[in-house]
Amino acid sequence: MSRHGWTLKNKNVTQPTRKILQHVCWWVNHAWHYPRAASIPLRTFQWDTEIRRVVFEESKLVEGKKRPWQTNDITDEKLLEHSRTLIKEVIESVTTVGYWTSSDPHHKTLV
Repeated sequence: MSRHGWTLKNKNVTQPTRKILQHVCWWVNHAWHYPRAASIPLRTFQWDTEIRRVVFEESKLVEGKKRPWQTNDITDEKLLEHSRTLIKEVIESVTTVGYWTSSDPHHKTLV
C-alpha cells in the first residue's frame, strides 16, 4: 500500500473505527478510557482483548439476566473471536457507509 493509500485508510477507516470502539467501551463503562499517548498500556493495547474484557466480560447486566454465551462450552478464545467479529463489522460499516468519512458533512456530528 502506498503512503497516500495508507494515509487515506488511516483517516477514513482507522480513526473513525477507533472513535466508535472508544465510544462503545465508554458507553459500557463510564470509567473506561483509551490509554494516553506514549504510555506503557498503549504499547500493549489490543482492541480485541479490550472489547472482550470491557464489553463481553465486565459489563453490568440487569439483575437476574445472564449473558447468552454464559455456558459451559464458552472459552476465552471464543469470546475473543466474538470481539474480533464485532470489530470487523465496525470496520466494514465505516468502510462502506459514506457518512463515517470526514468528507461527509454529517461526519463531525457522528464521531
